[in-house]
Amino acid sequence: MQKILLLADVSNLYFTIHKKFGPNARMDYEKLLSRFNTDSSMVYRAIAYTGFSEAGSSFLSALDRIGFEVRTKQTRAFSDGTKKANCDMELAMDAVRILDCVDVVVIASADGDFAPVVDYIQSKGKRCFVIGCNISNLLRDADKVLEVGPTDFEKRETIGSQEDRN
Repeated sequence: MQKILLLADVSNLYFTIHKKFGPNARMDYEKLLSRFNTDSSMVYRAIAYTGFSEAGSSFLSALDRIGFEVRTKQTRAFSDGTKKANCDMELAMDAVRILDCVDVVVIASADGDFAPVVDYIQSKGKRCFVIGCNISNLLRDADKVLEVGPTDFEKRETIGSQEDRN
């Protein structure tokens, strides 16, 4: 049985899904977990990375309840009114730290900044999958690229289209 490390960049998924499918689209994190818990694979650890605000605390609790470890970082407010909490380094370091315990690392993000992480994982003889919405071309060298589709939301249907790199 393959052991899977699932690393979810919650903010990236939120914004890329909203941009492509509209403001009411929501990633179904329970479905995301079940996608990798199969007869031939199991999620060894699932970690969700996101900025923290009091408004999102019930969402964070829901992620914890369904099996994600939740890693938060305080959001920073900028002069233009935007808020941001960049958790990329934390995700990358967890991938490196946990890599020896798993067979496959799944990065749930379309952020091209993770291309060196994908390369590193593969250089260590492990497989790396990327799942996201409007995935950066920089991530297309992953072993498998899964593009989020409309059925990946809260409708509880099958996963969207996928492109197998093997």
